[in-house]
Amino acid sequence: MKLETYLQSWKNMDRALKFYKTICVVLCALIGFSLYTNYKLSKNAKTIIVPTGISERVSVTGSTAGKEYMQIMTRYFFDLLYDYSEYNIQKKYSEFYKFVEPTVLPKVRKSLDERMKRVKQVGIVQSAMIQDFHITDKHIVIKGETERFVNNSKINTEDVFIKINFEFKNGRIFINGYHEIDHKEYVDLSAR
Repeated sequence: MKLETYLQSWKNMDRALKFYKTICVVLCALIGFSLYTNYKLSKNAKTIIVPTGISERVSVTGSTAGKEYMQIMTRYFFDLLYDYSEYNIQKKYSEFYKFVEPTVLPKVRKSLDERMKRVKQVGIVQSAMIQDFHITDKHIVIKGETERFVNNSKINTEDVFIKINFEFKNGRIFINGYHEIDHKEYVDLSAR
């Protein structure tokens, strides 16, 4: 009698071990699959460059960006271009150059380097604020106001109108044109 009970309990233990082995194999397979998919996802991930201190959710998918991302980048580009002093202008323009497409970089760099040279010679401090902007699929038009100071004395205040052409390549924004425009052109472009 004891021998039959012992053999019966041995068979139950053998079944339990097979069951636990099966569970372990399935769990190992799931872990392996999870590691493989995470590896593949990390290979396809893209880095989105955004300015610091954002509090909104941003998204870029292929050649389109979310509204929030474009609004943030518009403000960021305007700040890089028009809010500077003789001490930080080179750093700000260097940051802006990172977004400019290599084919148009020499032209953009030439105009901004001329401005940078004047700012450093005279010691200009300029503050800027966006008043309005409009974003389409291919360009941004911005209306802003700048105030210039030399030796803590305000020298002028003026309205600035600019157009920035852009495109997305592989989820990254590239500026492929930048220039100042007049009020009439601003009104025409923002009406579209």
